[in-house]
Amino acid sequence: MSNAALSWINRIADPATSLSASSEVVSLPVANLADDHLAVKWRGNGVTAAYVDADFGSALPVGVVGVFGSNFTGTATWRILLSAVAAGAGELLDTGVMAMNVAAGYGQAVHMLAAEISARYLRLEFDDPGLASLGYFEIGAAWAGPVWQPARNYAYEASAGWVDPSARTKSRGGQVYVDRRAAYRVAELQFRGLTRAELFNSAFEIDRVGIASNVLLVPDPDGSYLNREAILGTVAEVTPATRTAHDVFAKTWRIEERR
Repeated sequence: MSNAALSWINRIADPATSLSASSEVVSLPVANLADDHLAVKWRGNGVTAAYVDADFGSALPVGVVGVFGSNFTGTATWRILLSAVAAGAGELLDTGVMAMNVAAGYGQAVHMLAAEISARYLRLEFDDPGLASLGYFEIGAAWAGPVWQPARNYAYEASAGWVDPSARTKSRGGQVYVDRRAAYRVAELQFRGLTRAELFNSAFEIDRVGIASNVLLVPDPDGSYLNREAILGTVAEVTPATRTAHDVFAKTWRIEERR
């Protein structure tokens, strides 16, 4: 198990980034990938294979790439290309075609790079034969950004799970009626061995962007359940750091999944 990774800068959502796609429905354009909410989709125009290009405007570090809020099935594949010269060139990184390993009910895929790459252009290519009968695919958000992995991993008391906000009402006759609402995931992790540099350069930067901005949490970047554990969400509450020893600090984050 490798140390947890956090990313709070999304190149895709940066106003300086230019997005284009091989296909899009007019009312669901590729620009929707930059929206904070996963319910705002980019949809291919009657196709199950397409690509999206991102121009960051200058060479910037990327250590993790992901898509969220998609309708991809277990047959989906993708290919990630990073370039300094042109979209689709892939001279800095070309993963080749990879299985996305999208788990049913999660709609997401995350790819951790072996090391951060400074690139200006990103291309994401998608194909999913499992959507042939439906005739289209859609994605709620895309992520590409730098990552931070604390030198010391989170403490054992970490928790994760689902929250179901559906409202239950019991009638006089004893029947239970449920006002169903979308469930979402939460994870709470405490890092107890942060250095001063990690606190100010990374931990406080997450807090600085606040509760309104998205954060990508990958609890186990090398784990078998990567696409089930990773959460794209927001910090539920900004809390202060605690000094546990000389120049050693503890910080807790509770991340709630975006919908």
